[in-house]
Amino acid sequence: FVYRMYSFLHNSKAWSKQEGGLIVAKVEPWLRRDLIDCVLLPLLEHPCRPLCLFNELAPIKGSLKNIHDACRNQRTNEKCGMGGFILCGKLAVIWFYGLSATERQVLPIHVTESAANIVACYIIQFFFLIKYFLQSIHEQIDNRAALTAFNLEKSRDVRLVELVQLKKVFQHSYKETTFTSTYIESTRNPADIASHGQLDVCKKILLDIGYEESDITIVTNGHPCLAGTDALLDRLCLLTRYMQDQHKSRDLE
Repeated sequence: FVYRMYSFLHNSKAWSKQEGGLIVAKVEPWLRRDLIDCVLLPLLEHPCRPLCLFNELAPIKGSLKNIHDACRNQRTNEKCGMGGFILCGKLAVIWFYGLSATERQVLPIHVTESAANIVACYIIQFFFLIKYFLQSIHEQIDNRAALTAFNLEKSRDVRLVELVQLKKVFQHSYKETTFTSTYIESTRNPADIASHGQLDVCKKILLDIGYEESDITIVTNGHPCLAGTDALLDRLCLLTRYMQDQHKSRDLE
């Protein structure tokens, strides 16, 4: 749509003179159709999120885009957990790891958001780093505490300290790959859909922006790339139970 619009507006036939000024000629049928089908209807169905994929998640050669999120609502009848999109060239991974009722209750959101980053690292290693050389990995995080901990490589929260150490070990294994982490607003984060287990919706988003179904992999609980996630969450729950203040970023005393 963007390229067709660019060509249209730079075509002299698209403009006509009226009273000494330039105005756009009658709207072309394809332009009306593209605006409705490709912009307005997707926005009405999932405000802002699918369109983020055009910008934040558009992969370039030799790079990987990783965006994830976590949900921890207490409604046991709803899917809730960690999830996200991982895009590398024409390949895409949509993943979801459901949290147990205990994990939802015990772990605060900044911890599950940070844990989601480590789980995404497991997945990236399984599908991409053991097969390809990547020049850069760009990840987007919508939790400030998690983002700050990973960028500064430190935290007052002992749980985040452990997760930061795991991330450093992971990065050390791939010294020639550049890692960057930036902030994305929660309202613009398409990974929120994945964290609610709505994987069919996530898949439709990728198909709508041009991905082939054969190039999309869906990962859920029990997949080999998620081996160790249970142990990681058990460790975080154990640390939380021994903390004097379980919801604030404080060290064990």
